[in-house]
Amino acid sequence: MIRIEHHHGRSCPFLCCDICGAKIREAGLAMAVWRFGESPVYIVHKGACLNRFEKRFCPQGYTLARNHGVEAKRPKRLEWE
Repeated sequence: MIRIEHHHGRSCPFLCCDICGAKIREAGLAMAVWRFGESPVYIVHKGACLNRFEKRFCPQGYTLARNHGVEAKRPKRLEWE
């Protein structure tokens, strides 16, 4: 989910896990998941929260979270001179 918080007079959107409710502080630790043929798209932490999502919404034992066909690669680190 996207949650709006107010900090120093500004409205700031944050991604929060739809399973545990905590903020997702690193994009690489998040996963967008959905049930086949349905919406909405859920945002979850990789690991325990993803496992809980799959147990709750995918009791057949297959992983719907990995059906997007996109390989995520870590970006090259920028070096400043």
